[in-house]
Amino acid sequence: MRAGIQRAGSSMENHAINGRNLGTAIVIGSLGTTVLGIEPILLSAMVHEGRIAETTVGALVTTELLAIAIGSVIGTRLLARFGAHGVAASAGLLTAALNACTIGVKGDLALIATRGAAGAIEGILMALALVAIARSRQPERASGLFLAAQTFIQFVAVSLAPSLALEGSNTDGCLTILSGCGLAAALIATIAPRRLVPPERKQSGGELGPRSFVGLAAVGAFTGATLCIWGYLGLWISHNGFPAELESRAVALSLAAQIIGALVAAHLGSRLLPRATILASTALAILVLLLMLHAQHDIRILYALSAAFSFLWLFTLPAFAGLLVEIDPTRRALLYIAAVQLAGAALLPTLAGIAVGYHGIGGAFWLAIGVLAIAMALVAGLHAPPAKIEKEAWQD
Repeated sequence: MRAGIQRAGSSMENHAINGRNLGTAIVIGSLGTTVLGIEPILLSAMVHEGRIAETTVGALVTTELLAIAIGSVIGTRLLARFGAHGVAASAGLLTAALNACTIGVKGDLALIATRGAAGAIEGILMALALVAIARSRQPERASGLFLAAQTFIQFVAVSLAPSLALEGSNTDGCLTILSGCGLAAALIATIAPRRLVPPERKQSGGELGPRSFVGLAAVGAFTGATLCIWGYLGLWISHNGFPAELESRAVALSLAAQIIGALVAAHLGSRLLPRATILASTALAILVLLLMLHAQHDIRILYALSAAFSFLWLFTLPAFAGLLVEIDPTRRALLYIAAVQLAGAALLPTLAGIAVGYHGIGGAFWLAIGVLAIAMALVAGLHAPPAKIEKEAWQD
């Protein structure tokens, strides 16, 4: 998922990964995250083709995201024991096989099980990028490259999805793309670094304070709310009376907007005040969602609103890392940002599924609006305390 990563200490500089190996690991990890971009089209197609019930979408999203989180932990442990070549190649082949075996599968339980298994292996692929970023000399820059690379690959996948429908099935076309990404990862694994051991961390004491927990809760709420919208974006488009091929175009445009949002945030960097950026951008995101709920049935308006929301999504996320540094100068809170993002992204869509069951697609939008408002309230109540900066000790 999209998260800030702490800069390693001086001992890590002596064991930093080189540029070629970093690039290879980032590409492999990005291929493992392709499902996150193609998900709106895949889920919408599953519903339209009668493979799952509409109310099952949230549970399916939750299952795969939690599986990716678990898989990333498993992946780091595998890399500590085995060579990156074998881990990446095995995970890539398993990803290809699991997605290929899902072609033609129907039923809520069957698809939840198969997508959960695929998510765990996708998480292992993602772990290669995460470990490589932790070992890079400039983790912030490497994180930005990972974000841009994964979103670009997702953009390409979404753009190809309509033309790769198998016998009229968009579901099977998406699964074919995901299977191909697994094969590509296995192929690239032949030039992956032989050793990619995750660093072990020993911290110099202290637990997270209340402000850090509030900041992390805000990150999780924001991410979960955005994933509620992302998971139901395709269905929202179809519910507005537009044909299925326009879903792919809107999602592709949204992914392009995400890339631009992330690049703008990276370019502006520390020139923006984190708290003010979060509050202003989240307020704009809420306004966009309200407009989406009441938008006219005009394709240009649909494209503009979905792109605006996607831009704000990735433009805002980096500011949360800056906010956590403000409220916890030791940067210990940053180590948990990925975990809370995944937790929010996994749990909120499940609640969205319940809301959709009672109030239709609009229920997911109103839930997201409410959660974004909560995130704003949490951030508005945070104040950076005077803090003693403690050095973090990283070692092999």
